[in-house]
Amino acid sequence: MPLYFGYSENYELPKYNPLDPDIELDVTLKDPKLSKAEKDDVRDRSITYEKRKSINMTNIHIEGRSEEAKET
Repeated sequence: MPLYFGYSENYELPKYNPLDPDIELDVTLKDPKLSKAEKDDVRDRSITYEKRKSINMTNIHIEGRSEEAKET
């Protein structure tokens, strides 16, 4: 039976700050008024993380019911 397993992870950093969509994230992270901890917090909250797992079987089919099963 052919069996396929897929696994992927994706990290995505947006262009704009999700907490203030009018400002680019790079500008927010370069702001001298923010401490390193605040910049790290903004960056961590902005990252989109996606994890996918899949298992696929090909050429599998189910045959119809037997004649005995149809009579009941």
